[in-house]
Amino acid sequence: MYKTIILEKREGYAIVTMNRPREMNALSEEMRTELNNALNYLENEETIRVLIMTGGEYVFSAGMDIKEMATLPEEEVAAYFGSILQYLKKIYTYRKPVIDAVGGIAPRGRF
Repeated sequence: MYKTIILEKREGYAIVTMNRPREMNALSEEMRTELNNALNYLENEETIRVLIMTGGEYVFSAGMDIKEMATLPEEEVAAYFGSILQYLKKIYTYRKPVIDAVGGIAPRGRF
């Protein structure tokens, strides 16, 4: 179902694991799309009361995917940053508690 994340539903909560370890879980467009889809799905799932987000054992996330950003044509830059804002807004306004399970390197703040 997903290529860049792993979604596990448990009794009362869900775990979303970012799964691009070779890229240090950099937030590519594909990953942001999958995260948005998973967040929308879980927000409407009555049996899920809490969301846990993790990047696995080594790194939570490097942040934005710099390699991807470097290849963007100029006319796509605004849409790219718009999709980042959409993802951030979804996290900040999520209707259920979100726990970040950080088991490694993470940038300061929340993204």
